[in-house]
Amino acid sequence: MVASIYHLIENSPPGEVNDVLNDIRILTNNDKTFFEEILPSLTKYNMEQFTNVRIPGSDSEVTIVSKFNSNEDGWFFDPILKKSFQFDHINLKVLDVKSYETDIKVIEKITGLQKPLLAYLSEHFPSNVNYGIFPCKNDIYNIIIVGNKYNPVNFWNGRWRSFYQFSESSLTITGTLLIDVHYYEDGNVCLTTRQTLSFEAKSLDCYDIITAIAAEEKKYQEELNTAFSGLNDYDFKSLRRQLPMTKQKMNWENINTLKIGQDVTGRSQTY
Repeated sequence: MVASIYHLIENSPPGEVNDVLNDIRILTNNDKTFFEEILPSLTKYNMEQFTNVRIPGSDSEVTIVSKFNSNEDGWFFDPILKKSFQFDHINLKVLDVKSYETDIKVIEKITGLQKPLLAYLSEHFPSNVNYGIFPCKNDIYNIIIVGNKYNPVNFWNGRWRSFYQFSESSLTITGTLLIDVHYYEDGNVCLTTRQTLSFEAKSLDCYDIITAIAAEEKKYQEELNTAFSGLNDYDFKSLRRQLPMTKQKMNWENINTLKIGQDVTGRSQTY
């Protein structure tokens, strides 16, 4: 049973993990011991989904939990907010907050990346988008983008995730794009895509790095639009039963000569 619940949690659609947890509480009579057992699975889910975190005492300070800003002691950090914090992965709440300081050179690089990144996000992500710029060892930086769109009234939720890594010693940028969409009106349809990328920036200038990322994301979105158009025009149509098109009125008096008519009349005679 535990393995099945691990699977349910780790494959929860965007914005619906709380619904899964509420169902688990009912099935287990809110057994606290059981929730302790599934904590590793919840932690993994929150970090992989780049869960948004609001810092207590502020409406504007929102950050992300991920493997890119996690310390070995279990604390998370945000160099832009200059804070580190512990996180309750079950109740999705910040437990403790303390100040966080890093090298001035790192802060200058992050600040330089932040301005063009915010301009790009404001233009291409209409709402509910968050980001993180996190330093790593050896002058390596990680850029995270997560956009959530929840519309339960119309039975769908979606999430865009992308993350990139680059070094100050190379023009090469590596990254991954992930899109998850769940549509559940009169059915249950999930779309999951994953695209790994490797490309080069024009220079190590912060503006050129973000411009290169924006170009790759635009290219991928255009490819998806083309693929979706093909699904509507070809793949979905091929799932329907094809009926003959004679462009003539149906001759109901001679319907018995058609196979469909034979099926209908044959069935009517058996009752």
